[in-house]
Amino acid sequence: MTESNEEIWHQVIAAMELPSTKMLLAQQGKLKSLYSRGFFFWKTYQAEIEISGNWANMIQSRKELLEDAFYKVLDCKTTVNLSANASNFF
Repeated sequence: MTESNEEIWHQVIAAMELPSTKMLLAQQGKLKSLYSRGFFFWKTYQAEIEISGNWANMIQSRKELLEDAFYKVLDCKTTVNLSANASNFF
């Protein structure tokens, strides 16, 4: 995969169906890391999303939707791990 994490993150946000979640992720989240595991048809991804601490619970409740958006973009199952950042770095 030659795309940067930032490019993939923008595609994932665009693939989200809820406008409010799109806006929240665009403003309060970022793709910190993306790792592929396995190979060929067993390939999966592991994504770490950094979220502003104030919004971590809300994004946690939409984690399945986020994983679905990653699937649409990467065409592979992606497990999402969320990490809250106490400071507002966005």
